[in-house]
Order: sequence, then structure tokens, then C-alpha cells
Amino acid sequence: MLITANANGGDRHAMCDRMAARRAALRGLSRHFRKPVAVSLKHQLSSFPFSLSSLVRCSAAQPLPQRAITTERAFSSADSSCPISYRYSPSSLSAAQCRDIKLEHRTVYVIGGLYGNYAALQYILQLAAQDPSGPVTLIFNGDFNFFNADTASFQAINDIVLNGGKHHIATRGNIETEISNDTFRNCGCAYPEWVDSGVVSRSDAITQRLFTTAHLPQFASTITPRLAALPRFFTFRFAGSSDRIAVVHGDVHSLSGWEFSVETLRQSLGKSRTTANSTSCAAAVVNGGGADDADRAVRSADDSRASAAPTVAQLSSYFDRAGVCAFLCTHTCLPVAATVPLPNSHNVSRSASSAETDVGVIFNNGAAGMANFEDTTYGLITRVSIDPRPPQGR
Repeated sequence: MLITANANGGDRHAMCDRMAARRAALRGLSRHFRKPVAVSLKHQLSSFPFSLSSLVRCSAAQPLPQRAITTERAFSSADSSCPISYRYSPSSLSAAQCRDIKLEHRTVYVIGGLYGNYAALQYILQLAAQDPSGPVTLIFNGDFNFFNADTASFQAINDIVLNGGKHHIATRGNIETEISNDTFRNCGCAYPEWVDSGVVSRSDAITQRLFTTAHLPQFASTITPRLAALPRFFTFRFAGSSDRIAVVHGDVHSLSGWEFSVETLRQSLGKSRTTANSTSCAAAVVNGGGADDADRAVRSADDSRASAAPTVAQLSSYFDRAGVCAFLCTHTCLPVAATVPLPNSHNVSRSASSAETDVGVIFNNGAAGMANFEDTTYGLITRVSIDPRPPQGR
């Protein structure tokens, strides 16, 4: 099975520097295509049913109106918390509690964190139409809204996401959840304590503007109730396969959880099992990418940033309790791929060809609609396929 990611960028004014240390990564976006950079994990995945790679692109994006957004509300503990309705458990994803969606297509694109980037969405649709495996199922695992606060963009993004039939599958992110509430609370991002209060305030202000749009008469009884009704997570299998794959927005405990962030996973697993440093990934570079892209993706995370990081045993138990071999997620705006050893896992569903696999994988695409790497201008999506042929860049 093949996992890949595709990307687009947005105008500088269409970006939110959600983490203070990411500001250098969001310097304005090129209006030229970037050739693909293929990235795959070494060694640990040699017997895993997924081969992991990253197809990276950039496209023109439509800038949002330049508008100063201010807020008087100071950062408080409420800004980094999440309501009970956000919570669930790894067992919620088990076969006993979560019925698998059986996919007809051989390939899916997992488009996490589109953030209202219409140009990125259009380019992803082009990629899907040209995919060598044939028709593609598109999975929007939350936060496909954010910068699309004008009525035309809000209508356009949600029309495409929600009206694609059975081959478009959407889940709620914290943004969709918060803008479909009856009253505005905050962005629902549940930022960790290391996030600058200014980032929190700006995210809240952007979401509040989007909330206003979502509750306009033309949307309040049409699009917005549909957003509220979307599930928080789901699992899927390809036809003829017993491999169960979980799609979440944040992590296995919360819609806006950060346990699958690069900061936390590096603390839990170290560098050798993540793509957060160049020694754990192999890069094939084609005209414009760099082998150090993955290394530049992440700033070093000190112990205080991941004080609540789960242990390896706890991460392993997530796969066992959910009965899946992979978690596909987004939310944290920085991408990471990680392997988790599964020494005592008996419930993980795998096909006979992968029965000896002793790892599970976590694949966080970062953001489809914003830049992910420093000094680059593209976002990422995750591609999962049972077709061994990788997509070709132009």
C-alpha cells in the first residue's frame, strides 16, 4: 500500500502563523509549480503494507482581503482547553464500535487542514483526475474551512467538500465544530502551552469571523448544520483487504489533540522513527526540492514542550485498542511520519501478506492549505493506495 502527499500554497495574507516558531515558514507563496520531492521512511517499514512517500507541489493561491483583525481577549486556560464533546478513546475506533467504510477506489487522498485554500483544492482535484491508479476517494479530515470567510469562498469550498457523493468523505475538525455551534467560544485548537498567546488570539479572531459567515441566513440552515453533523473520525478498508486504517483530526483522544504532533512524537519515539530529521528519511529530489526539507520541517523540541508525551508502550496500545495498522491525522500544521513498534499487539488487523509486520504508522500531513517547511511554499496531503505506482509530478 502506498502513501503520498500533495501540496499547494496560499498568499501570505491567507496564512496564520499558528506557532510562533513557524513564522519563517510562512513568508508568502510562489505562483509557480514546484517539482516533487519524494520522501520515504527507511528500514522500519520494509515489511509494512504501506510504502511512504511525499509528493510535494505548489500552486497559485487567491489572497484574502487584507484586513487587520484584532481581539481584546487575553490568552487564558480556556483558549487551550477543549470541551467534553471533543473527547473519545482509541477503543472508539475499534471494529466493535466503529464500522469500517469499504472503499471502492484503489487510492485515497487525505486532505487535512485545507484551511479554506480554494486554489490548493483545485490543484488537488487536478492531481486526483490524473492519478495513475484511476479514480480517487477524497477524504477531508477536518479544518477544510478557516480563511474562507467571504461568502463566495465559504460556499465554494463547502460545496466541493460536502457534495462529492460517496467518493468525498469529510470529518469535522475543531474549526467546523466551533463555527457550527450556536454561540462562539474560540477556535477550539487546544493549543499546547508553548504556543504564543498572540497566535491563539489571531486564530480565535479568524474563527470568529468565519463563525459570523457560517451563521448568515443563506448558510445557517444549509451548510452549517451539515458541518455540525459530520463525524469526528472513521476507519476504512480497501476492497479485498483486512488492513484497517483510522482517520482522525487530532489524535486518538481528542478532536484537537496534539499527541500526534511532531513535537510530541519526537519526544516519545526519538528521531530514528520519525521523518523529522534527515537521517530517518531518504529524499529523491527533482528540480527544486531539497533533501533537507524534512530536517527543516521541525524546530528542536525540548523536554518541556512534550512533558505529557505518551510512552512507546502507550502509543503501541493505541493501535491495539483501535485495531488498526495506521493513524492518518492533521491539526498540528507541521507534518510528521512515525513508526511505532507493536511488540504485544494482537488486535491490529492486517492482511496475510503483512502478518509479520511489527510496526504501526502515524502519518500527519501537517496542512494541505498552508506551507509546512521553512523557506518553502507548499502544503501537503496524504495519499494512500493499494496501487504500487507512485503519482508522477509535472
